[in-house]
Amino acid sequence: MCTSVLDIANRENVGFSHFVSLGSMLDIDFADMIDYLGSLNSVTSIVMYMENITHIRNFMSAARSVSRLKPIIVLKSGRSKAGARAAASHTGAMAGEDAVYDAAFERAGILRVNEFEELFDCSEFLAKQRRPSGPGLTIITNGGGPGVMAADALTACGLDTLSLADSLTDYLKTAPCPVFAAWIGEDNVQKARQAFNQAGIMTYDSAERAVQAFKNLYHYGKNVEMLNEIPVRKDVRLIINREEAGQIIGEAIASGEPCLTEIRAKGLLRSYGIPVNITKIAESEEEAVQIFEHMGFPVVLKICSKDILHKTDCNGVVLNLKTSREVRDAYTRIMKNAGEFAPGADIKGVSVQAMHDKADYELIIGAKQDDQFGPVILFGMGGVLTEVFKNVSMGLPPLNHMLARQMIEKTKISKVLNCFRNIPKTDIQELEEILIRLGRLVTDFPEITALDINPLMVKNGRIVAVDARVLIAPANVHTPMHLIISSYPWQYESQTATVDGHPFFIRPIRPTDADFLIEHFNTLSPRSIYMRFFAPLKQLSKKTLIKTDTDRL
Repeated sequence: MCTSVLDIANRENVGFSHFVSLGSMLDIDFADMIDYLGSLNSVTSIVMYMENITHIRNFMSAARSVSRLKPIIVLKSGRSKAGARAAASHTGAMAGEDAVYDAAFERAGILRVNEFEELFDCSEFLAKQRRPSGPGLTIITNGGGPGVMAADALTACGLDTLSLADSLTDYLKTAPCPVFAAWIGEDNVQKARQAFNQAGIMTYDSAERAVQAFKNLYHYGKNVEMLNEIPVRKDVRLIINREEAGQIIGEAIASGEPCLTEIRAKGLLRSYGIPVNITKIAESEEEAVQIFEHMGFPVVLKICSKDILHKTDCNGVVLNLKTSREVRDAYTRIMKNAGEFAPGADIKGVSVQAMHDKADYELIIGAKQDDQFGPVILFGMGGVLTEVFKNVSMGLPPLNHMLARQMIEKTKISKVLNCFRNIPKTDIQELEEILIRLGRLVTDFPEITALDINPLMVKNGRIVAVDARVLIAPANVHTPMHLIISSYPWQYESQTATVDGHPFFIRPIRPTDADFLIEHFNTLSPRSIYMRFFAPLKQLSKKTLIKTDTDRL
């Protein structure tokens, strides 16, 4: 791999300030090299080929710090699903190892490319041109065919072309934007390509490769913007009941139960403020009828067993029951189906819950504990066909509103949220908050190995979880050591008082405190500013704010 890169670099007139092979990484790994190269002014970008990552927390910390200043491009091999353990949950089935790498790289501001050509094309781009600052691309060709090919490639990447002014020729002489060429052909154009390369102008052998390189680096820029964005302050604190959640999880572990019942799973979600429907357990036909008569019709009956993870697999769900006779018959049928599907399963009875009107649409929100990356959050289109359409996105906790919204907007189902045709508008901020609360739950409890809320029903803009599954196992580490991105250290919050009895609240700093920091800076004397920053600063810049407070929510 290394000699191939050097051969192509020599041909394309691309140089490297450093060229390192890490071998089996017994002592030096990717995080060490990112830290080292990131500290050198002679290094303007970092390009890596990797097969796996060791010391994930160190890698993410180094990458999140350096990618703010220098592009990091990674070709990660091994895209197979061999490492995905899909049987336990929908989330586990879709959040495979490679997809988690994608989520981690994006959160770290890293550009991931899929092919060797892309890796080198982006390297050449960075060596010879500035990174693009916008999505617009101008295409200039000496014939119609290559221009049409480039325009098609641009459209496929979701980008647009610009129109040009008449003074194009004069403008390009001092162009502030990247300029590169797609010189199509073989022997007849080899000298032309060589001339371009010697002049420091990138040239590609196809329009598609040129557009792909541009697209990759543009999206890298968007990732870095996200990494550097200061969240908008929201004076809302999450009201959660950590003690109740801890009791539910502790009792499950003490009893050796790997899966919470639906009742306990919904109780866990409710303790963290995630909206769920009222659900009760019936251990007999008579009890099911009593609950039905008290709850009102129609109702839904579902099998309740920690040994049956997917209720529909055993025909363990009956909908729209309106009479006592229907409830009795459904109870008998569900118990019979479950017994035949899983002989010896620990069946608690059936859950009884109010039947909701048909949803405008269904969502899935979930989480799984990855062996390397810790908890991974999933959002997307829900229902029984979740794993067929796989219209989902993934992210890493901790989340804030900005990160949650980005997860939502990556999915096709997000187009339905904002008043699509006759479907009422959904409160996207509420949906963001549910994702944030779920992220907080799996941050606080590393014992949660997998969690599915499917479906999360949306009707007339109202959001409610009507089914939930939670898998539990003893944790090897305490929170937050199971995370690869530092979470807000709530344990250091405290209420105290001055010596004369005035109460006050102490907490760690958050990114949303940017305005407070600026206000405080403006009250400092010139000497205080100099002693703090070792420079006579007139104002606190965004770059300084980001450097002051990174990775905290």
